[in-house]
Amino acid sequence: MRVRNTVKKEVLYKKETIKKLFQKLFSHNIRLPPIKQYEHQNSHQNIQHSFTFGNFLQKLQLNSNSSITSAHSFIKKACLGFSYSQVSCKLKLLTFHRLITPTQENSSMRYKQVILLIIGLFSITGNANADKAIFAGGCFWCIESDFEKLDGVSEVISGFTGGTLKDPTYNGNHHGHYEAVEINYDPNIVSYQELLDHYWVNIDPFDPRGQFCDKGHSYLSAIFVANNKERKLAEMSRKKVVKQFPKQKVVTPILAAATFYPIKGPESFHQDYYKNNPIRYKYYRWGCGRDQRLIEIWGNEATVH
Repeated sequence: MRVRNTVKKEVLYKKETIKKLFQKLFSHNIRLPPIKQYEHQNSHQNIQHSFTFGNFLQKLQLNSNSSITSAHSFIKKACLGFSYSQVSCKLKLLTFHRLITPTQENSSMRYKQVILLIIGLFSITGNANADKAIFAGGCFWCIESDFEKLDGVSEVISGFTGGTLKDPTYNGNHHGHYEAVEINYDPNIVSYQELLDHYWVNIDPFDPRGQFCDKGHSYLSAIFVANNKERKLAEMSRKKVVKQFPKQKVVTPILAAATFYPIKGPESFHQDYYKNNPIRYKYYRWGCGRDQRLIEIWGNEATVH
């Protein structure tokens, strides 16, 4: 219920934002608003999505001599970012291609047609397919990296969950919380079951003290379920792991989803750490022995880096 309510709020917020953007474009001689005009409801997504949408609009200001290759590439990323199915994305790309291919038509009219397409691109259908999953598996840098490589996953957010303390911080107090990730995914492309399968082979389910070189409560593994369907699937997947390793004790619990607190503010550098600090990240991952241990447990099933 928590996930559905969140998605519904995001859909309504985005629909209203697009409406305001549309009105602004046509009331100022179709001049583009500043990039910051588009703000997502969740603070941890503001920078990424406002930048994305602003650049998307700017790339549509193409004259008759402009190449549309870069715009096509950008729309593909936008479709993935807002959980579009690949088929839907391709159809919209074809429409986009026809609309902005140089013709003798009035450029202002053609631009208005493109704006109408934007309304469709970021309409309720895109967000209706979005869903969320929350997993804890030790260092969130690594889990974020592991899941963002999956098709159908549009975003993975690092943060804390599972505790009662409000607004936990990495360098401050996060007592009782787990380092975790919130995964935004399109169930039409990747199922919750597939997320579970991917999760297990990227953790050590037998470690009662943490994960790999990181020890302590915040580094414990756990699956956080938002409803009965997720719980049933999670429990079935756990039983499968228990059966696969009869001589070892699986300690990863299945817990009810609690408030998820994204890492933000001065500590937001933890988001996308593996992308922004690739050398440090790889050194940490190797030094922690994560991949070595995963291969030891899972063999060919391990999705190591």
